[in-house]
Amino acid sequence: MRINSKAIVFGVIVIVVAVGIYLSENIIGSQFTNGYLSTKSDNKTSFVYNTNYKKTGKSESFNFGGFDGKWSLIEINAKSKDKVTLHDNTKVTKGRFCIVVLDPNYKIIGKIEEKNEESEISFKTDEKGKYIIRIVGENASGKFDIKVNSPKGEITHKDFM
Repeated sequence: MRINSKAIVFGVIVIVVAVGIYLSENIIGSQFTNGYLSTKSDNKTSFVYNTNYKKTGKSESFNFGGFDGKWSLIEINAKSKDKVTLHDNTKVTKGRFCIVVLDPNYKIIGKIEEKNEESEISFKTDEKGKYIIRIVGENASGKFDIKVNSPKGEITHKDFM
């Protein structure tokens, strides 16, 4: 019985394409998949530097470099039907960076992929609970700058260490 060479070539191509799809979805860029962004833990987070740290009750800003990982830096203990607005003026000079907002069940309800433009996320809370503002970076550098408005909620800043 002879094996058709076209069938072998076709089989090899199918395997190569399948492996490529798997690697691109699970390894390359895995820090920015919705599954990674919405996990409960922050996992390993590191900065080469983090300077000029400023925070008020409703805002937070700092310069950063070499940021890798994720950090849940602001929590909003919101009441049901609270209108929350996140105003972002972050400027990224290197790497990849995004900001996500998670509901009490760790579902993504807002996401900003940094394009060095002012942007805003507004949402109404469906339920009472802890809403999280998380940053995620991959060798990212720049200036983080956000303001949060939650008329009914209590805003808490979470230190890095």
